[in-house]
Amino acid sequence: MAFAAAELAWCERHEVGYIVGIAQNKRLNEITAQWQQAAEKQYAISGEKVRWFGEFHYAARSWQQAAMAHHR
Repeated sequence: MAFAAAELAWCERHEVGYIVGIAQNKRLNEITAQWQQAAEKQYAISGEKVRWFGEFHYAARSWQQAAMAHHR
Protein backbone atom coordinates (compact mmCIF):
# COMPACT_ATOMS: atom_id res chain seq x y z
CA MET A 1 0.00 0.00 0.00
CA ALA A 2 2.01 2.87 -1.32
CA PHE A 3 0.04 5.56 0.52
CA ALA A 4 1.37 4.48 3.92
CA ALA A 5 4.04 1.91 3.13
CA ALA A 6 6.48 3.01 5.83
CA GLU A 7 3.83 3.11 8.54
CA LEU A 8 2.39 -0.28 7.61
CA ALA A 9 5.85 -1.83 7.42
CA TRP A 10 6.53 -0.51 10.94
CA CYS A 11 3.28 -2.06 12.18
CA GLU A 12 4.18 -5.41 10.65
CA ARG A 13 7.71 -5.38 12.09
CA HIS A 14 6.31 -4.65 15.56
CA GLU A 15 3.33 -7.01 15.22
CA VAL A 16 0.84 -4.17 15.52
CA GLY A 17 -2.52 -4.90 13.91
CA TYR A 18 -4.07 -2.34 11.60
CA ILE A 19 -7.12 -1.81 9.45
CA VAL A 20 -7.26 0.18 6.23
CA GLY A 21 -10.06 0.72 3.76
CA ILE A 22 -9.60 -0.40 0.18
CA ALA A 23 -11.53 1.27 -2.63
CA GLN A 24 -13.64 -0.94 -4.86
CA ASN A 25 -12.09 -2.16 -8.07
CA LYS A 26 -12.94 -4.74 -10.72
CA ARG A 27 -10.80 -7.47 -9.16
CA LEU A 28 -12.27 -6.99 -5.67
CA ASN A 29 -15.79 -6.95 -7.10
CA GLU A 30 -15.11 -10.28 -8.84
CA ILE A 31 -13.71 -11.83 -5.65
CA THR A 32 -16.66 -10.67 -3.54
CA ALA A 33 -19.41 -11.34 -6.10
CA GLN A 34 -20.46 -14.54 -4.30
CA TRP A 35 -21.28 -12.63 -1.09
CA GLN A 36 -23.07 -9.88 -3.01
CA GLN A 37 -25.23 -12.42 -4.84
CA ALA A 38 -26.03 -14.30 -1.62
CA ALA A 39 -27.07 -11.07 0.10
CA GLU A 40 -29.26 -10.08 -2.85
CA LYS A 41 -30.93 -13.51 -2.83
CA GLN A 42 -31.57 -13.36 0.92
CA TYR A 43 -33.03 -9.85 0.56
CA ALA A 44 -35.32 -11.01 -2.24
CA ILE A 45 -36.64 -13.78 0.02
CA SER A 46 -36.99 -11.85 3.29
CA GLY A 47 -37.37 -8.22 2.24
CA GLU A 48 -35.17 -7.40 5.25
CA LYS A 49 -31.89 -5.50 5.17
CA VAL A 50 -29.03 -7.98 4.74
CA ARG A 51 -25.36 -7.66 5.57
CA TRP A 52 -22.91 -10.44 4.63
CA PHE A 53 -19.29 -10.61 5.67
CA GLY A 54 -16.42 -12.55 4.14
CA GLU A 55 -12.66 -12.67 4.30
CA PHE A 56 -9.92 -13.60 1.87
CA HIS A 57 -6.25 -12.98 1.17
CA TYR A 58 -5.68 -10.08 -1.21
CA ALA A 59 -2.69 -8.28 -2.67
CA ALA A 60 -2.69 -5.46 -5.17
CA ARG A 61 0.05 -5.71 -7.77
CA SER A 62 2.07 -3.06 -5.94
CA TRP A 63 2.03 -4.94 -2.60
CA GLN A 64 4.92 -7.16 -1.63
CA GLN A 65 2.70 -9.65 0.20
CA ALA A 66 -0.95 -10.50 0.55
CA ALA A 67 -3.01 -9.30 3.49
CA MET A 68 -6.20 -10.62 5.02
CA ALA A 69 -9.10 -8.66 3.56
CA HIS A 70 -12.57 -8.48 5.07
CA HIS A 71 -15.58 -7.78 2.90
CA ARG A 72 -18.84 -6.30 4.05
